Amino acid sequence: MPRQTHPSPATAGANPIDRRRATGGSSPSERSHEDADSARRAGARALGSAGEDLAAEYLTRHGYRVIARNWHCQHGELDLICLDPAGTLVMVEVKTRASDLHCHPCETVTPIKARRMRESALHWIAAHEWRARAIRFDIIGIIARPGASTLPAITHLEDVC
Repeated sequence: MPRQTHPSPATAGANPIDRRRATGGSSPSERSHEDADSARRAGARALGSAGEDLAAEYLTRHGYRVIARNWHCQHGELDLICLDPAGTLVMVEVKTRASDLHCHPCETVTPIKARRMRESALHWIAAHEWRARAIRFDIIGIIARPGASTLPAITHLEDVC
C-alpha cells in the first residue's frame, strides 16, 4: 500500500483551532502580545535577581553572613537565608520594584506570603537540622529606578512576621 501524506493543518484549510496549534497556538497579533508578556516577565525576573544580589551585598556589608539563596520547597521560596551579627537565623524576603508609584515594595508582602515564608522556614530548618537560638523574618524592599542617576533605595524591615 502506498504511503499516504497528509498536508499540514496550517496549509490545508483546516479549522482555525488546528491552524493555531500548527502555528504555535496563536495568531500573529496574539503572539506579539505573548512576546511582550514574555519580555516583561524576563525583565521582572532580571530586576528581581539584581535586587536579590543587591540585598545580599547590603546584608554582608552590615555584618550578615548569607548561607543560602533562592531555597525552594513545596510551600514556596526563601530569597535569602542569613545569620545576623548576633547569630540569629534570618529569613529575608526581597521585593524589588522599578518605582514606588503604586506602593512601596515592602507593602507587597501579603499575609499569605508571610505564612508561606514561615512554613518554608520550618522545612529549611528541618532539612538542614539547624539549631538556631533565634529566628526572624525580614523584608528588604528595593526601589531600583532603572536608568536614573540615583542609587537604588533600600529599606530593611526587621522581624516582620
